[in-house]
Amino acid sequence: MFGLPAPALCYNHVMKIIKGRQGSGKTFLMFREIASLPEDTRIFIVVPDQYTYVMERELFERLGTDAVSRISVTGVTRFAMRVLEDMAPMDEASPGEDARRMMIRCAVDRCASSLTAFGSVAGRQGFTEKLSVLFGELEKGGISPDMLSSPAGAGSMLDRKLNDASVIYREYCRMCTESGGDWRDLSVRCAPLLKDYPQAVGSWFFFDGFNDFDPSDYVFITELERVSRGTLFTVLVGEEEFFSPGKSMIRKLR
Repeated sequence: MFGLPAPALCYNHVMKIIKGRQGSGKTFLMFREIASLPEDTRIFIVVPDQYTYVMERELFERLGTDAVSRISVTGVTRFAMRVLEDMAPMDEASPGEDARRMMIRCAVDRCASSLTAFGSVAGRQGFTEKLSVLFGELEKGGISPDMLSSPAGAGSMLDRKLNDASVIYREYCRMCTESGGDWRDLSVRCAPLLKDYPQAVGSWFFFDGFNDFDPSDYVFITELERVSRGTLFTVLVGEEEFFSPGKSMIRKLR
């Protein structure tokens, strides 16, 4: 299309990624995927908040009036506000512990391939809760991830557990720093509520127009993956694929 390489579809369970260069037809493919779903499918198109009106107009032009009436166009912040308004008062105290657990769960998912002791138990019920208690104590004690690591070459099970905890704790601290550590961040606050939010459970979410997401948004997306029927992301990938923001975004999503 337009003389550029065709975008490629990559599948990962219920997550789909459409990647391609500028003008290669990524959004066109996204709309084709939307049109292929049954009419009773609950669908959200998620775009940067400032582009919701543009996408609503494009939705009408491509799929018509019926599609506009059954497909919601929203942004991450707007959807998070909608969840919080429906599920919890905006003046309610921030669910700090739940938000911490969501951030830790996302950190564990990102570090899964590097874990040598916790790899087989990271997905078990209660694992995130135990790490949340541990990390809370580490934060109070001012203990850094490096202080938690065992000396190079140490290979006992305890050493491996300490190193795994250090890897996860380092990623968790990095995410906290990048997000400002503000547990009242809308997307982080709404993440624990998604499993009980009827509009999210079993729905399809199509993300378009993002070059990357904030760390707190990845927490939201990770939880969304657990409760939705499927997600699709269009990702801009340039000629320098490995160093492009789009390539980095794909690595984080996977």
